[in-house]
Amino acid sequence: MTRSISSIFTLFLWYHTVADLREDLKYIWSVDDGLYVQNNAFLTNASTLQGVDIILADSSDECTVVMENNTKLDTDGLCSEGYLSDLMSIQVKGNLKDCGCRTPTCDNLYGGLSISNSTVPPTVSDIHTIREHLVIENTNLQNLSIFKNLKFLKSNTVDGFVLDIKDNPQMTRLAFPVLEVIKNAKKDDGYTYINLENLHPDFCLTQSEFGIFENSDVTFHNLDAKLCDSAEEIEGLCHFKSMKELPNNCATVIGDIKIGPGDEEHVTKLLNMFSLYGSLEIRETSLQNLSFLYSIMNIYSLGDSPVIQIIGNRNLTQPTFGIVTRVYTRYSREAIIQDNHPDIFNSTDGVCDVFGIIPLEKMMFQRRLNYTGSDCESSTEEDNDNGRAQNNHVSFKYQHNAQCSFEDVYRKIF
Repeated sequence: MTRSISSIFTLFLWYHTVADLREDLKYIWSVDDGLYVQNNAFLTNASTLQGVDIILADSSDECTVVMENNTKLDTDGLCSEGYLSDLMSIQVKGNLKDCGCRTPTCDNLYGGLSISNSTVPPTVSDIHTIREHLVIENTNLQNLSIFKNLKFLKSNTVDGFVLDIKDNPQMTRLAFPVLEVIKNAKKDDGYTYINLENLHPDFCLTQSEFGIFENSDVTFHNLDAKLCDSAEEIEGLCHFKSMKELPNNCATVIGDIKIGPGDEEHVTKLLNMFSLYGSLEIRETSLQNLSFLYSIMNIYSLGDSPVIQIIGNRNLTQPTFGIVTRVYTRYSREAIIQDNHPDIFNSTDGVCDVFGIIPLEKMMFQRRLNYTGSDCESSTEEDNDNGRAQNNHVSFKYQHNAQCSFEDVYRKIF
């Protein structure tokens, strides 16, 4: 049985006289205009709401959820488990115990947090979860160690900033002590944007911090950062000096890789390279393909060199390589491809793209490069536009009060 009951549902949960919602919600399958649990003086158990599934009418919007003035209801746990945990703007107040707040006075903060002009609330050290966004600008902070307990940044946006750190001239490190996850409930529909802009010239990120960004599928709007120096010995970590000196079985390489004449016999050392912190230059070799770059997934190009240069390789007819999912850059996203074999891009149907063309728009955008050079001039603009995702317009905003429905799972419970 399915019922659409926007006005009736408010009546059920407003000035109600029962202690448990389960019987009243047993046959309610959908709600059109939001969820309101208000002014129920006898209500003590609303745990059944953790079984509610949220179905959005518009993927860029968010439903209205209000739980307030239920004087015997402990809402602790309702906001952190189940489908309600992905919402950013639940209005919770006046209950026996509230599961969150909209000012930085609790551990579960709704509506985001903005810190500017060096005004840092002392209570930020208690925050465990920030929902919607974190903005830090125009401060004299050197790092973000003040967020001693912050583990989760959660967002629900198609293209808004989850983390926006800008114009902090003394900030040299990120240094969240325990941050684990940056989560966007709409990651399948959009992007999890982070902005690191106009910080101290020595601002740097550690490999561990980049790992959090990788696992959170982050996209950078600006990345004004270097890679932090580390004396820590990590298995599979190699620093590039030359192909001859490079060890075998490097999983991560730090440095600008240069492959030139005579290095062909050493390229198999890169077969297991998963991440590159630097740029890649392949110049005037006799290589016919780049299959030795089979494993590479992540490129972090934080210097001012082109991300990739493939120049003067007269035998190269198979230029695509790796399983690259993202390219992070501090400056330009330039790739120079020129003076190689005349048929270098026959295998990609004339599209100038060394990562190949796949039907995944988001991944194509995250690994996009701006290709230049004579070998790309013969690749038509139409081919390249069809092959690579374009970033023509990005708007940064949140939308709330959407028309939506709530679909529960009581078929499994009752």
